[in-house]
Amino acid sequence: MLTSTIDVIFEYDLADTSQEGQKLVNIGWGKKETQFRGMEGKKAVVPNLDSNLEGSFDKSPCITWRGDSSLLAVGFWCRISCKRRIKIFSKDGPFVCINEDMAGLDGPLSWRPQGNLIAFSQQLANKYVISFLEKNGLKHLDFELPKGFKVKHMSWNMDSNILCLLVKQSELTKTYLMLWTCSNYHWFLKQMFLLSFEVAKIIWDEDRENKLHLILRNGTFYEFEFSWIIDHSNYASFANKYYISVIDKETILLTPFHSSIIPPPMSKWTLKCPASVNQILYPPTYGDEECKYFMCALLCDGKFCFFSENSEEPYISRIDELFTQECFSDLTMHHWAWVTNTTIIGVSIFEGGRSKVMNIQIAEDKLELVNNSEINHHVIAVVANTKDVYMYLLDGRCIEYDIEKNSISEIKAGFPEPCYHVVAHSKDKYGLSEWNRLYKNGKTLSNNITSFLIHYPFILATTSNHTLLLMNSEGSEVEEISVRKLERGSKLVAVTGQTVIMQLPRGNLESIQPRALTIMNAGKLLDKKLYKEAIQLLRRQRISFDLCCDHNPSEFFANIKHFIQVVDPQWITLFVTELLPTDVTRGIYSQYYKQERQLIYPEEQKINKICITLLEALQSSEEEHKYMLPILSCLVKSRNIAEAIKLANSDQAMQHLLFLVDVDTLYNEALGSYNLEAALQIAGKSQMDPKEYIPFLNSLREMDSNYMKYEIDKMLRRQDSALRNLSKCGDDKLELMYSLIEEHQLYNLALDLFKSQPERFTEAANMYGDYLFKQASFEEAGVLYMRSNNLPKAINAFKKSGNWRKCMLLANRSNYSDIELRKLGDSLCNTLTSSHKFREAAEMYKDCFADTNKAIEIYLQGHLWEQALYIAETSGLNQLIEEAKNISVALLHLNSDEKGTTLQNNVEDFLKIIDDIKSDVWPKDPNENEIAVIDAKLKYPPDMNIDTHWKLAVFSEN
Repeated sequence: MLTSTIDVIFEYDLADTSQEGQKLVNIGWGKKETQFRGMEGKKAVVPNLDSNLEGSFDKSPCITWRGDSSLLAVGFWCRISCKRRIKIFSKDGPFVCINEDMAGLDGPLSWRPQGNLIAFSQQLANKYVISFLEKNGLKHLDFELPKGFKVKHMSWNMDSNILCLLVKQSELTKTYLMLWTCSNYHWFLKQMFLLSFEVAKIIWDEDRENKLHLILRNGTFYEFEFSWIIDHSNYASFANKYYISVIDKETILLTPFHSSIIPPPMSKWTLKCPASVNQILYPPTYGDEECKYFMCALLCDGKFCFFSENSEEPYISRIDELFTQECFSDLTMHHWAWVTNTTIIGVSIFEGGRSKVMNIQIAEDKLELVNNSEINHHVIAVVANTKDVYMYLLDGRCIEYDIEKNSISEIKAGFPEPCYHVVAHSKDKYGLSEWNRLYKNGKTLSNNITSFLIHYPFILATTSNHTLLLMNSEGSEVEEISVRKLERGSKLVAVTGQTVIMQLPRGNLESIQPRALTIMNAGKLLDKKLYKEAIQLLRRQRISFDLCCDHNPSEFFANIKHFIQVVDPQWITLFVTELLPTDVTRGIYSQYYKQERQLIYPEEQKINKICITLLEALQSSEEEHKYMLPILSCLVKSRNIAEAIKLANSDQAMQHLLFLVDVDTLYNEALGSYNLEAALQIAGKSQMDPKEYIPFLNSLREMDSNYMKYEIDKMLRRQDSALRNLSKCGDDKLELMYSLIEEHQLYNLALDLFKSQPERFTEAANMYGDYLFKQASFEEAGVLYMRSNNLPKAINAFKKSGNWRKCMLLANRSNYSDIELRKLGDSLCNTLTSSHKFREAAEMYKDCFADTNKAIEIYLQGHLWEQALYIAETSGLNQLIEEAKNISVALLHLNSDEKGTTLQNNVEDFLKIIDDIKSDVWPKDPNENEIAVIDAKLKYPPDMNIDTHWKLAVFSEN
């Protein structure tokens, strides 16, 4: 071993057996070698090595390094044992181990970059296999190559998931390039290319894990870059059919995922082809009148193998070969697409990087190349949408190929970077780049996507955070709906109906049913009026049955009779009992319904509307007895429990009511409907003590019908109903009735009940008046006293309320004397003035007693100057006004309090008139309690104070 400077690190003789190195260790639990063999002994489990098996006659050594360059393996011809052996060394030179003794080893070796296995070829007795060696020298699994092939070279890609084999077919002396992958502990041959010349070199790219460089002896250089795809159907006419096919050599593993989910290498059908399969195509539509082929396989020999299906399984119905004047190699043809029922296109690359689009027509008896158009760019993705084909280039641009016109035009629908996985739906294009960025029409949706599928209107994607992301793509903006955790490394495989199928790294499949897809699928069933299937789906997924009516209320009510005919009565009962008062499409499931739905009824009336409509349909059915439980559920849900109790005429019906309603509530409802038999039946199914309810019910039976209802209503605290029933009893219950009215303030109801009973009405009105009087509602109390003809109480109530007109009116009706009227008026005056109702008090004296002086006095007390002046002038009292003015001015000119007091005693009547306006005529200093007259005179001169004040405030003189 040498360094980069050609210095020797160590030398080792491969034929040297003196160094044991690392001993082989293999516990072998569960293997044949560890099983008990009885009398045969241990010799029976020693494997017999066939020394006659010969591997390659090439005795040249082969060296392969592990990915981290810490170990290397050397395959060589051992001249001592006369067979090939494999020795493993560390990078510093020490010998590590040698492979276990096995016959038939061949020359090529390749250490997997991840470092856990060494691949080598081996000739066994009846097959030629690729085996794997662990770093301890023990063999670990193998897989068989097709017969007649011998390996010349093998190499792993940098991601360690593709094994490239260069094989030679000994009989035909043909050389093939094979690409193998492993999933679920099974090795699949995915690609097989026939090479026209000997291979000079095969190298996997170190930067791009799926890029392969191939150099032929004739100087031709090929560069391949592979991407992982899932071959699945996408029929426009059969949305409920979803096939997934897996390529394995000349075998197609076909599974209808719409009916069964089977992980490869298992499958529903195994279809054999004449040669190894390289690609599988599905037509856009399928059916007898549209396209009689449901699948096509492209074989490694350039042939097209078409499949049809019958009632049992698919079969090969046609094999065609494309004959053209130009030379096309399977190495140069890529990105096949079945665009229309009769058109298949493919892209072929020529020298210099030129590409051509091949338009192939499927005729009745042959395939015909009708057009080809040249493209000066590398195509990395092809998407077919109706009659247009979109091709995405390596630089991210997009070109459109018109099949009919055979024309190519560049469009502005590209992506910012190359996207190898592109899906088209309607006018939208979705692409996933190698850097895990998901684009929609060039707009970035997310930057951590590992796989995605379109199930319109939803986008499903797995992320590098090991989650399943569900997005709604309706409208211009994509909105995230839900996120759920996944197992590490999960990738999306298919979406069928409401089921999402994912493949885990080891190859097994898992299926989940996201809530959004389930609701969307339920909506489709409801639109098709498949109510039975929709109910079963909602029940299985634990989704609210309200979706049946809230999804499209108008359609639900229009087809409600069809609904009850196809849905089991038990499901109808469950639907009714679980009804929610709100619209679930605007509530708990609003994130799945972006389009506003018009309500045909107010949301608060939803339950009543549904129950009433459903009840009418159920009761109009010819099999009404069949729907007894749904009918009871509708009545209970609409709070008509009493009616439900009447209809519950069987133990099953009563048990159903007890399930829906609390037993105590149901017992009270039975009593409330005065159904003693039902109450007894319900009480017997409850935890109530028979010693209590049986005597109680018996006592009720012995009572008068109305009084029994009263007792029940009183127990249930239904006071209004109790009064109604008690009012129907005789006069011996009057005191009880009046006490009930007074205790629960049932005055309004009593007045309504006793309209045609004068005595009871009078008593009820009088009681109501007393109640209102205590509540200080004097005006209302007075009215009720009037209705009960209790005039003294009415006068007193109106006096308290200040209604002097009604007081005087009732006093006149009561024949009051003049003295009594005057006393009543004075009392009313005090009440009105204390309430600052001076105007009404003055009007009372003026209208009832013609006392103008008293009216003026009250107007002046209330500062109602204009009214006082008006009455004085119209009554001829101008002299009184002048004297009042003169006396007021004279009071301020007095020099002693004694003279002022004498004068006040002489003109007491006038001072009473102006008493309330002293604060305006004779202002006080707010900082002093009393001011002497002389001080007031000095501070407020007569000409500025009295004169001016009278002019401005009240008695303005013109």
